[in-house]
Amino acid sequence: MSKDEKKPSSISDSEEIFLRKLARRTVLRRTGIQIHGTAYVFVNVILLIINYLTPPTYLWSLWAIVGWGAGLAFHGFAYFNPKGSGMSWHAFSFVVVNCLLFFIFVFTKATTYPWFLWPFGAWSVGLLSHFIVWKVRKPRDGEDPSKSWIERKIDKELRKVSHTDEIHGRKCSKCGTEDLEGASFCARCGNQL
Repeated sequence: MSKDEKKPSSISDSEEIFLRKLARRTVLRRTGIQIHGTAYVFVNVILLIINYLTPPTYLWSLWAIVGWGAGLAFHGFAYFNPKGSGMSWHAFSFVVVNCLLFFIFVFTKATTYPWFLWPFGAWSVGLLSHFIVWKVRKPRDGEDPSKSWIERKIDKELRKVSHTDEIHGRKCSKCGTEDLEGASFCARCGNQL
């Protein structure tokens, strides 16, 4: 922040640092997708022109368009779904890659054997098992949905170690989280109690 800019009085230094990092990440993602998309269009138009001007017995430029398009799709998915869960990434990858494999099968016509069904089937089993694990790890009623499954397991273990099933103590004035009795700092936001 330059000396001419003034931060709002309600924002602490740590909050400003966090917001600045968040804004930087957003700007970099947006710029990355814009550059990637522009390069994709520009290069593939040139490849199509080259493919057309050379003996066009085979439309080889489609391989670059589809392959790079899959990468661009992943980049777009990351930009428009930045908080996507591992499950959403796996499902998106499953769809994109299997469509690409089917595209290769159809356009190469190297064989009539539907070889693309083998990776499709194996990946389907993996995706189904991932979905089952994902459903098991989702927060249950009464659990804090902002915490990861491992953080919830750690909280549960801390309650066992401290020989209590209830959290006794003060509420954090900043985030409202209840802390263990005798704690000096909030376990969630770090605020001094």
